[in-house]
Amino acid sequence: MDEAGTAHWTICSHRMENNVGYIKGLSEDPQRLSGGFHKMEKVMKWLFLRSVSLWPRFRSEVNDELEGKAPEVVELHQSLSPSMAAIQLALVEAMDLLLKELRKTNKIDLSDLTVENNLFKSFDEAIQRQLDPIWHTVGRKVKRLVADLKTLRKLTQHLLQYDAVTFHMYLETLRASEGVGSTWLYLEPSHRIFENSKRRVYTLVRSDGKVLVQPRKGTNSKKKPFKEREEEHKAQVEKAELLPTLEPLPKWSLIYEVLNEILIDGRKLDVPAQTNSDMDRTSADENADPIRVLIVTGDQRTCGQLQEVTRRGLESFMQEKFSSYLKERNSLQKHRRRQRKYGADKDLGTAAGATEGDEQEALKAAAKTLQQKKRAAKRSQGVSRTSALDKKRRVQEGENVELAQGDLEGAADEDRVLYADGRLELRTSFFESEPWILDDFAPDYVLIYDADLAFVRELEVYKASHPRAAARIYFLMYEASVESQKYLSTVNREKQAFESLIMQRKHLAPTAVAMGPALADRDTTLEVGGAHMTNSATRKGGGRNSLVAPRKQVVIDMREFNSSLPCVLHQKGMDIHPVTLGVGDYILSPEICVERKSISDLYGSFASGRLYHQAATMSKHYKLPVLLIEFSRDKAFSFQNEHDIGDDISVNNIVSKLVLLTLHFPKLRLVWSRGVHMTVEIFKKLKENQEEPTVQRAVEVGGEEWEDREVTNVTAVDLLRKLPGVTIHNYLPLLHACKSLAGLADMTVEELVPHMGSERNARMLRDFLDAKCPQLVTD
Repeated sequence: MDEAGTAHWTICSHRMENNVGYIKGLSEDPQRLSGGFHKMEKVMKWLFLRSVSLWPRFRSEVNDELEGKAPEVVELHQSLSPSMAAIQLALVEAMDLLLKELRKTNKIDLSDLTVENNLFKSFDEAIQRQLDPIWHTVGRKVKRLVADLKTLRKLTQHLLQYDAVTFHMYLETLRASEGVGSTWLYLEPSHRIFENSKRRVYTLVRSDGKVLVQPRKGTNSKKKPFKEREEEHKAQVEKAELLPTLEPLPKWSLIYEVLNEILIDGRKLDVPAQTNSDMDRTSADENADPIRVLIVTGDQRTCGQLQEVTRRGLESFMQEKFSSYLKERNSLQKHRRRQRKYGADKDLGTAAGATEGDEQEALKAAAKTLQQKKRAAKRSQGVSRTSALDKKRRVQEGENVELAQGDLEGAADEDRVLYADGRLELRTSFFESEPWILDDFAPDYVLIYDADLAFVRELEVYKASHPRAAARIYFLMYEASVESQKYLSTVNREKQAFESLIMQRKHLAPTAVAMGPALADRDTTLEVGGAHMTNSATRKGGGRNSLVAPRKQVVIDMREFNSSLPCVLHQKGMDIHPVTLGVGDYILSPEICVERKSISDLYGSFASGRLYHQAATMSKHYKLPVLLIEFSRDKAFSFQNEHDIGDDISVNNIVSKLVLLTLHFPKLRLVWSRGVHMTVEIFKKLKENQEEPTVQRAVEVGGEEWEDREVTNVTAVDLLRKLPGVTIHNYLPLLHACKSLAGLADMTVEELVPHMGSERNARMLRDFLDAKCPQLVTD
């Protein structure tokens, strides 16, 4: 909610006509309302609200209602594997080192710079919000530190969500993409991150069964020198064998245990007590409805991953991932060899994650061996499948054929699924993409795979409204992990946010609340909106009516209502006319057309070439085309650091592109705005002493009707302006004098002089047109 937002403008428009209309605001994010300086009071003012009602989880009415129908919750804490625990510890140490470097700067508030806060996405937003106004003055080191902290925060999440192979591939991708520009790759904990990540996927084992460890500089200084240890390691690698470890996520095994427990409990609950015979028990199992189990994840990727794991099994899933990793790794090595051949491969020096040539050869050999095994398995599977199908066909034809166990099973074309007996109906879901899943699926059991406080609250409400639903809830969480720390911090932050809102409501000033009611009459509303009475005298004559200044008119393209500028224009007393414009975004007068660009839109328009076409059409139809470049009010009023601006024009530099644009379209004017409120003031200045625009004329410009009146070949005009003797002052008279370039070539010097302003310019053009083309010299 913002003062310049569309919601506030809509409510203001509603209040102009209806002072007692029904308006209520709902929010499920107390952290945003409690942040900033009196944010709740400002939102109440923007929504014209008198009071606020808070319903936290610890409120007595809420607590009594939810606790009275609380579901049965089983908390399962799974410990991390040793390698995952080592990676997590190294990530936390790397975050701490980067935060210490960031504290040395004097550009950021240091109160919230903690590792615990860095686990949340809001930490990145808070730092970026502080740096945005001075972003053009911040050095590269600070920008790199902020980016690295964001990368490490994502790694802490991916460690618990991605499988071992995918996580290791992601690390190698980061090493290749960030390269020498990264800071965290050169920290000591980063080496441990890569080593333990590699150990989760594969290890190099010597003939005596010992695992090889990559030596690093700065370690074991009291023993042999680094070069000697490195040579010994290379000699050992040549005789080593690559052994896949393929460590699964610990939660996967826990899910299998929970599903087995659900099956056992489900059979005990569904089978009637009076059934004694095995036949009755079997028929009862077959007629019973399947047990509906819902697994809720925190993102769509994890949801798809669990679907594959439960469908194919742990070993098959990890083997397929490892096969894809080896194939991609070999393709990458071929690409690097080609780059190294032409000198394009960058040397990352002592960055973490480096692999030796011998280790790369071991990976290549493992990929070749795995490929041979897959081919052999396909051949044997094809023979056995053909034999099974042949036996099945002969049985169907009535022949007496002995069937071995598994012949007909091997002929099945369907994938093997988990619990294929039909007793279990398993479904995985990402709650944010399917918020209706609880009502539609009506699960008997719910497995919370990723700790999410929003889903926990939703599940409590669902259980209270459906007392017979969700017999049991399994809450899966890693013990002593970043996940548990983040969840506990989220609960604590929610509680603190509600406590802060309660204190704000307690000390809410009555005058501040009184600002929210519906305004008394239309004149007061218009006065607040920006229209004002114009009366230069301090006293009114007897019965003299005050003069009301006419409201200024602006024609706006309908697509501009995605921004807040139309709302602010209306609040400042301008009448806006939303239509679909063929040329420009804002028509201020019959002669002034404005194309508004935000910073992101400006970069995109240059990249797509759309801005060139827009500048050409504005220059064609309007006397004063304007390109308005609008910055965000909470960001720096600058494109880039002054030290980054080069001495020469570069096609990749945004400033150079703007210079080339103005050179190509001399009529185009650039206007810079600090924000929407400054844009309104600029529009007022531009409209002074100008006629008001007409909607019909603005719509016709660029349309088929207007295009029929005046058709101009932009490419021909560009060519005309590049001819000798043609200047910015005489190309328009030439356009009116000749209808085409062919007509220009037929004009004599005497006919050109009146339109080109001087005989000299006319002679230069005529001599160029009459000059003979040089012939190519052939043997």
